[in-house]
Amino acid sequence: MIAVQLFLVYVRYQAHNINDRTAITINNPLSNILKNQLPSAGAASNNDMVKNMADSFLSSQSTIMEYDLSQAKSMNNSLLIPMLMLWFLHFKMGQVQPLFFQTASGVKDFLTSPLFQIYALGKNLERPFKNPKMEAMQNQQEGETEQKEETEDQEGDDKEEVTVEELDSDAEDEDSDDEDDIEDSDDIEDSDSDDSDE
Repeated sequence: MIAVQLFLVYVRYQAHNINDRTAITINNPLSNILKNQLPSAGAASNNDMVKNMADSFLSSQSTIMEYDLSQAKSMNNSLLIPMLMLWFLHFKMGQVQPLFFQTASGVKDFLTSPLFQIYALGKNLERPFKNPKMEAMQNQQEGETEQKEETEDQEGDDKEEVTVEELDSDAEDEDSDDEDDIEDSDDIEDSDSDDSDE
């Protein structure tokens, strides 16, 4: 906990020293989900307008320095709730196991955090940082959308096949009705000719 706080102070100091003012666009993950939810067919101009409005509302401009400082602040804030829960579980309820779990997961999260990789390991990562959980959710959403479209296409094909089959059976019924009508009319003509002969 103390090491993370010292590291965050170091990140703030380094971010101000580097002062990287490269502009970046930060997209809200909801914008991609919203794009996937909008139907692709139909009034394309209306959908494009809605997508553009969603992009303008759900994206913002920033610099690398501001982005790194905001990530450091959110990392600092994310430490508060687990610390309070651990305090309650350990001191009020006398449990020790959550301390071990939180220590192990905290170290893992700290070492895999993009800020640690940039400022301590010297890696050059693309900003905004990629969120693996959000990417997995988007991939799942895209997969569900594709499956939904495929099932709709298959249902549409099935309906067309049923319609063709119904038309064929209707045509056969009409043909048999016409043949019956012709036979009935022949019978009537035969009976009329028999009546006239008498």
